[in-house]
Amino acid sequence: MRMRQSYAEFERAFHEHTHVDRARRQQVRQDAIKRTKTRHRERHVQSQFRRFVTLVVVLLATVALVSYAMFETLSLLMS
Repeated sequence: MRMRQSYAEFERAFHEHTHVDRARRQQVRQDAIKRTKTRHRERHVQSQFRRFVTLVVVLLATVALVSYAMFETLSLLMS
């Protein structure tokens, strides 16, 4: 009787440990997925910001070059 009781307790403890271990592994997996999604989102936002800054710089350079060319042409035509 005692051996059966210890075996039952051992088996119950094993099942509890297995359940806790599965839950922990699932939580670790979910945390890893969250971190991956967060990193991907941050990289995407950084990429968009760099593209925006590049666009603004190119537009400003274009405005400066066109204005310079226009005033040089106007200067040549007026003299």
